[in-house]
Amino acid sequence: MQVRIVVGLVLLLTPGPLLAQEAHTIKLYKDKDGDTFRVNKDEKGDFTMVIKGPDGGALDEKKEKSLRVEAFVETILERPDPDRPPTRIKRAYEKCEETKNGKKETAPYAGKTVLIEKKRDKFHFRVEGGDEITGKDAETLDKEFNAKKTDNKKLEKLLLPTKAVKVGETWIPDPDELLKELRADDEGFAVSKVKAAGKLLKVYDKDGCKFGTLEFELEMEVKSVGKAGEMIALNPPGKATGKGTMDVCIDGTRGDGTANFTFGLAVDSKIDLGGQEGRLLLNGTGPLTETRVQLRRR
Repeated sequence: MQVRIVVGLVLLLTPGPLLAQEAHTIKLYKDKDGDTFRVNKDEKGDFTMVIKGPDGGALDEKKEKSLRVEAFVETILERPDPDRPPTRIKRAYEKCEETKNGKKETAPYAGKTVLIEKKRDKFHFRVEGGDEITGKDAETLDKEFNAKKTDNKKLEKLLLPTKAVKVGETWIPDPDELLKELRADDEGFAVSKVKAAGKLLKVYDKDGCKFGTLEFELEMEVKSVGKAGEMIALNPPGKATGKGTMDVCIDGTRGDGTANFTFGLAVDSKIDLGGQEGRLLLNGTGPLTETRVQLRRR
């Protein structure tokens, strides 16, 4: 009897619940053939650019505010490699529109089903039962599937902890591996240094699965900006940042989740203007929210 009393007192006096000390292995779901998701994306942008000449006067100045909204049901038709993006996808678009500086444009495939298929080294897009989507009509799809060199699935894996973590615990992703994946200039800038940190904020049960909220911070040194093949070197380098949370299933059994991130870019650098020294000022922020709800699993 005394032993039971002592054990009971120890449990009562132990600070915080014992379950809070449990370490969790973070494992995200890998999409499979036949999986279907409802996806909603909202992406905002507020961007300012000023180029100044040798005398300090403005040679060029641009400002852009944008909002992109997408809603679609996506079905994975073919994914030969579970560690690589799918090669065939079907998307039933309910909404796809973008507003730039007050002017709204709706994608021609909004309200239609689009078949997305990789042939050789390039993705092609076609309205189901209709014509191929090309040129300006395919710009957004091209940017998402063809222009990007960074593998989002690989990047996601690099940001996750390599061992089990407790609620409140932080981890530091490998900066060298992150740099290898982020070195490509597919986002309009190239980086030379990167550092990141992750933290497990909470863990909870939902519909028989284990969910968790993960927090991430990312900071990159920007060595150049511009289009591929026309990059402008920056002196000193600029800075790009990313901060946000992912609320996702962490036991690998479902693909549901919501991501909320804000990305930033700040540049105040000397640049070469055809043999003369100029100055480039860039400032931008881009809040992004994406929600995925799994409707069907194989």
